[in-house]
Amino acid sequence: MLVDQKFNEGVEADLLGKKAMTAPAIASLAKKFACPIIPLQVIRKDEVNFEIIIDAPIKFRNDDSDLKIMNMINEHIATWINANPGQWFWMHKRWDK
Repeated sequence: MLVDQKFNEGVEADLLGKKAMTAPAIASLAKKFACPIIPLQVIRKDEVNFEIIIDAPIKFRNDDSDLKIMNMINEHIATWINANPGQWFWMHKRWDK
């Protein structure tokens, strides 16, 4: 699932030190179906080559709130952004303020 997009009806999760409206669907589905959340990133290496990196599953408990899980996911995404900011571009305002 693509989880780094703005979702106005979502939860207000932390992302890069700011609150960002975030879709909680991945958290809800992972709890409902007892599925792991496995982070995967695709890094552009040049115009036609990409590297796919699959990280270890994000550990959560079934009684964790969707917000808590989304904060864990966003924290993971923030490490990717900080390590390679040139790979990130949002066409929309990720933060309203």
